[in-house]
Formats: sequence, structure tokens, C-alpha cells
Amino acid sequence: MLIQFSVENFLSIKDNVVLSLLASKDNEHPEHLIVDGNKKHLKSAVIYGANASGKSNVLNAFWFMVNYVLTSHNQQLHKTIERSPFKFDRETPSRPSSFEVIFTTNGIRYAYGFSVTDKAVIEEYLYYYPNGRQALIFERKDTKDFRFTVDVDEQNTLKDRTSANKLYLSVASNWSYSKVIPVLEWFASCQIITKNSVADAYGLEAEQLKDDDYRHVIASMLRVADFGIQSLQMRDTEPAPSQRNDIFTNIEAIHTVQDTEGNTSSYALNMAEESDGTNSYFKLIGVVKRCWMKERFLSLTRWTLICILF
Repeated sequence: MLIQFSVENFLSIKDNVVLSLLASKDNEHPEHLIVDGNKKHLKSAVIYGANASGKSNVLNAFWFMVNYVLTSHNQQLHKTIERSPFKFDRETPSRPSSFEVIFTTNGIRYAYGFSVTDKAVIEEYLYYYPNGRQALIFERKDTKDFRFTVDVDEQNTLKDRTSANKLYLSVASNWSYSKVIPVLEWFASCQIITKNSVADAYGLEAEQLKDDDYRHVIASMLRVADFGIQSLQMRDTEPAPSQRNDIFTNIEAIHTVQDTEGNTSSYALNMAEESDGTNSYFKLIGVVKRCWMKERFLSLTRWTLICILF
């Protein structure tokens, strides 16, 4: 059972954001609650907000955490950690991205979290509550500084097998350390359903978007929808061969951001880093524009109706 998830400095999330399934004192819908001792938790939760406000990125952050726990033991030495820090600030790309989850499994509550940069795991910890009180399984600070209170000899051996870019939890579970297996199994049981990819609505290799006039029309539609996107541009560098047919690796959205001192700067985001809602709209207007160009009779009234319905 998930109790709480928090994330900081990932995709569009700059400051710490917490998704809590701890129930309030409201007793109106008891059938939607899970009773755990003297605490009550929600069976489900809804994240809602404006377009491009970061709703889907909470799920994307959770998926990053799950995926990294399950795979980081396979990381090659010195390989970059493929995280995506907040980009609308000149300092956040160099700061760690942090993730924490609190959950119960097999009747025991756990708290696990880590912080990573592009190169290393900066911090990592795992606590559990076998008798209702917090107990330490491991703590990791400054990448190489570990602290253990149980199975010290075994864990000291496992830490020596953990390189800077690997999670200790991932390595220890890969070597069947019993204290972390329930945690690994909980992560493995998580299922995240989200639209990580959207079908290409603009033609193979985004040929249409290479045309400046066409791209400006699409950008104007995005501006009207108030996604914070001012313009679109094609990548200056050629994408990898495996990505050449993916529109979102070829196009960048330009955002204008004002800092606390009133200074305005422009930032480029790959469309793959935009929210699911933005990309869904991006796909929709591509389809509409293509039909418009093909049929040549889409009236202003019909386009306005499409915007309202979307």
C-alpha cells in the first residue's frame, strides 16, 4: 500500500511536491478507506490542475524511481544517470533530484528515498517499522559514506559492490540480501500506466514541422491554448538513428520565464519533456492542421468548437 510519494527537481517539478494518501478525519465514505491500526489511508487519489501544470510528471517521477530501483544494478561504471532535472532555472540542473516513498508491505511500513545527480547517487536510505518504531536498515551519504545497524558484515561486503551510479538497494537485492527483498518486490509490483509516447501526427521525421510557416501556425495554436510555449524550433543536431522517426526528439518548445528579479530568459524543452496533456494537444492540432490542409474547408466556428471540446 502506497502511503506517500515525494519528488523534487525533476521535469517540471522544481520544489518538493508530496502526494499523500493519508486520509483526513472525514468519515463520509468509509468504503474508500483502508484502516491500518489507528490510521486511515485512501484507496485512490486524483491529481487535477490546469494544462501543462505538471500532473503527469508526478507519475513520470514515480516511474523514474521505480525503474531506477529495478535496473540500476545493471548500470555500467561511470554511465550517466538519465534523470531530467528542472530546467527553467540556471542552478537546478546541477542540483540533485530527490525521490522518497513511504509504503507498507507484508504488514510492515517502510520509508525509502534517494537523491541523484547526473553522475552519482548522493544520498540513499531505507528505514522500516517492524514494531511500530523506526529502525535503520541502511543510510548512505556523500555517495560512499554508509551506515548500517544490522547485518553489518554482510552489508559492508555489498556496499563494496555498489558503484557511484548504482542504488545500494538495487545491488543488495540483486545479491539476495533478505532485509531489502520485500522493498524490491514492492517496487516490482508497481504498475504505472501513462502516455509516454504519442503517435506521430506530423509525418515521418516531422517533415512538415521543418517548414517555418507551418511550424509558426502550430506554435500559435499552442500559445492560444496557454501552455506557456512561445515558439517551436527544430533541433540543431541530428538525433540518434533509433530516434529519427520520433517527432518529440526532433522538436523543441521555447518557454519564456521571468525570475524573481524580473529578468526574462528563454529556455528550450524537448517535446518529450513536456507534459502528457501538452503532447496530446500537440498531436491533436497536428491532426486538425493536416485535415485542414487536405480538405481546405475547416471553418473558424468548427475550430473553436474543437478547442472547447478538447
